[in-house]
Amino acid sequence: GMKKLSHTAIILISLTSASCSDMRFGAEQIAECEQGYIHSLKSPSSYKIIESEAFVTTDSVDKISQDFKIAGNSLATNENGMASLMYVRIEYDADNSYGASIRNEEFCHFTKNTSGKWEQAFRDYSAEIEQLEADAIDGVKRSLGN
Repeated sequence: GMKKLSHTAIILISLTSASCSDMRFGAEQIAECEQGYIHSLKSPSSYKIIESEAFVTTDSVDKISQDFKIAGNSLATNENGMASLMYVRIEYDADNSYGASIRNEEFCHFTKNTSGKWEQAFRDYSAEIEQLEADAIDGVKRSLGN
């Protein structure tokens, strides 16, 4: 009986020490991502994180530099010449202007530069928006029979 008890105690100790240091993967980037939207909430004081995660994928330097308007030569690459992209997803509750709690989700992206530091990257939507506008205009023209 005694042996079993001490074993459980060791497990509990290791669990608590891990959660205290909050140096879990992506903690820094999650915090940086939050700073980007918290101040624009209707009620920042009502903000409450429900879930957050960070994960890394790799893609070609060309693809990442195009999607995020980043100079390709500023990206760190692995042995296969691929660049890393970190996705951060934060699910949170915050009150809207009527005081009702609304669940929301935010996404941020980070790329790793040649000095090994993760930097927040912002998607380049301009090309997509131009395409959407062009399609919308075509649609209007078609409906007018031109």
